[in-house]
Amino acid sequence: SPVSIRAMPVMLARKRVMRSTSWAMLAKRSARVGSGSPAPDRASVSAAPLTEPQVQALGALADQAAMAIERLHLAASAAEARAQERTQRLRTALLSSISHDLRTPLTRLRLALAMLPAESALRQDIAEMTTDVEEMDRMIGGYLAFARGEGTEQAQPTDLAAMLEDIAAGARRAGAAITLITPPSLTLPLRSDAMRRAITNLIDNARRHARHVTVTLSTPSSRIAAIAVDDDGPGIPPERRESVFRPFETGAAGGTGLGLTIARDIARAHGGDISLDTSPQGGLRARISLPI
Repeated sequence: SPVSIRAMPVMLARKRVMRSTSWAMLAKRSARVGSGSPAPDRASVSAAPLTEPQVQALGALADQAAMAIERLHLAASAAEARAQERTQRLRTALLSSISHDLRTPLTRLRLALAMLPAESALRQDIAEMTTDVEEMDRMIGGYLAFARGEGTEQAQPTDLAAMLEDIAAGARRAGAAITLITPPSLTLPLRSDAMRRAITNLIDNARRHARHVTVTLSTPSSRIAAIAVDDDGPGIPPERRESVFRPFETGAAGGTGLGLTIARDIARAHGGDISLDTSPQGGLRARISLPI
C-alpha cells in the first residue's frame, strides 16, 4: 500500500547502514589479518550515516513508487469495471430481445387457455397451466424491467402508506399471509411505479420462502422513512447478504435473480438503499430506507 511504501526510506536507510557496516568490517578485518593484528570487534566498526539529501532523495523515490502503484491499482479497477459493464450491456440486450420475443407466444397461450371449455375434468389442468403461464409472464416482466431500468419516471408526491395498503391487499388476494403496520399517511416524492415494483419484489421474495410476512412503515428519524419486510422463513446467511444483490444471483427455483437487484437500484435512485438483516420473526428482514 502507499502508506507502507512511504515507509521505505527508513528501511532503505537501515539496509544502507548495515551494508556499509559489513563492507567496513570486512576491510578492517582484512587489513588486520594482513598485518598479523587481531580482528576488530563488530562494535568497534562504525558506518557513515546517510546524509540529509540522500534521505530526501530516497523519500522522493518512495513517493514516486507509491503514486505509480496507486495509478496501477486505479487502472486495473477501471479496466475491471469496463469489462463488467460490457458484459452487463450484452447480457441486458440479450435478455431484452429474448423477453420481447417470448411475450407474443405467451400471450397466445394465455388466450388459448382462457377459451378452453370449463369442464370439470379439465378445470384443474387449466388452472395449473394458467399459473405456469402467469409465472413465466412474471419472470419475463422482471427481465424487461431490468433491461429497461426505471429512470424515465418522474417523482411525484405519493402517499407511501396508501401504496403499501394496496400492495398488501393484492398479496392477500394472491394467498399471502401478510400483516401491515403503517401510520395513517406518509407522503414522499416517489416514482410510484418504480417504488411499487421494488416493494412488491421484496414481498414476493419473502412469500416464496416464508409462511407469514410483516410489512412495517416507520420514521426512525425526521429525515428517514423505513419500510421493513420481515418473514419467518430460513433467512439468508450474513456472508451472502451482499452477494444476493448481484444480478442473476438466486437461490430459489423459478426465480430470476433480479428482484433484489432491481429493488436496490430503485431505492438508490430515490436517494435511499436496501439492507438485509435477521428478522425478529426468525427469517429475513429487508429494509428500504428513503429520505423524507
